Amino acid sequence: MRLLSTSWIALILFAGGAAAQEPAPMPREEPLKYPTGLKVPADIDEQIKLSWLRHKGKMQALPKVTASEFDWRTLGLDIPVENQGNCGSCWDFSGTDGAGYALVKAGKLDKSELLSKQQVLDCERTNGGCNGDWPSTPLKYAKEHGIAKHADYGPYLARRGSCKQLDDSKYLKIKDWGYVGSEQGVPPTQAIKDALAKYGPIPCAVAADSSFNNPGDRVIRGSNRGINHAVIIVGWKDDPSLPEGGYWIMRNSWDKSWGMGGYCKIAYGAKSIGYGALWVDAGADPGPTPPVPPVPPVPPVPPTPGKGFTGTVVTVYENGVITNISIGKSAADVEEQLKAAGVDPRIVIHVIALIKHLKAKDWDAVLDDISKIMTDILAEKNNKPKDRMLKGEPDCPCKE
Repeated sequence: MRLLSTSWIALILFAGGAAAQEPAPMPREEPLKYPTGLKVPADIDEQIKLSWLRHKGKMQALPKVTASEFDWRTLGLDIPVENQGNCGSCWDFSGTDGAGYALVKAGKLDKSELLSKQQVLDCERTNGGCNGDWPSTPLKYAKEHGIAKHADYGPYLARRGSCKQLDDSKYLKIKDWGYVGSEQGVPPTQAIKDALAKYGPIPCAVAADSSFNNPGDRVIRGSNRGINHAVIIVGWKDDPSLPEGGYWIMRNSWDKSWGMGGYCKIAYGAKSIGYGALWVDAGADPGPTPPVPPVPPVPPVPPTPGKGFTGTVVTVYENGVITNISIGKSAADVEEQLKAAGVDPRIVIHVIALIKHLKAKDWDAVLDDISKIMTDILAEKNNKPKDRMLKGEPDCPCKE
């Protein structure tokens, strides 16, 4: 039998040893330590397109902001940060607080107050509760039904409960809401800035991962690993030192002990921040209706002193129609102007003059003048002497 050389034996042993070695294990990524609960609707693309059809003109007409930094909190629009607890209700906090911000901005809610997330969980009939949903769900509810204040409805329980019915006056409604972008995904940074400056804080989605565990004051960066969480953008800051060009100021629902008092910095576009961004409008607060000031009494017009009417009134009738009233004054000076206006000067000027003179007399004299005029009318109508009419004689032939 032929023996193998020493070199062949060594090669076989080396190859066998290499085959027996296992590759070094890859380091495991730290899991996210906080609850999320976002579920992207199956019809999200259709929702966004319908919203854009309704609001395209309004969104395209938004002023283009150029500020390098902006933060609604520094302008007084700052509501308390809460904790969603062990419940996948981030969608509720994002949408309901988005409505709350809009109401505070409109002057319809104090910034120290919060809208009830528990009411949305209990009373909105279609939501997924702690199993997840989308921020538009509480926005639809806030527009159609209204949401009560946290203090009026009761504490947040981090679970669905029984719906409580309150007086209608307790529910606060928003005017409208919609999507910032025209298609599914993350809208352009400029579009989000424009909507944020116009309408206030923007509810949106993000892909939260282990980089969200302890962000501190650092800027979260990195690519998307799956949309799973709903948050709110409250401001921005351009930063040329970042490849992304700047970062958003993001509000979370993991208590104020998280990040920087419940907020963090996240680079433009990082982790798909801004996905499905929404704007909310609560309308301007008209304020209380001011009382109508009392109308001051109109002082009585003092009577115009006059000498009284001493002329003779001659009334001319033809077939029961006044054709002339004469008080000894001619209408020649205004006759042409009246004719040009289509008015018979014989009637107007003398009626006005008659009324003027009658007003200057006491009531007894006025009644006496009216009686004389009526006597003229009846006498002319029946062809009777005036003295007979004044005596009250009948206007029909009577037998002796």
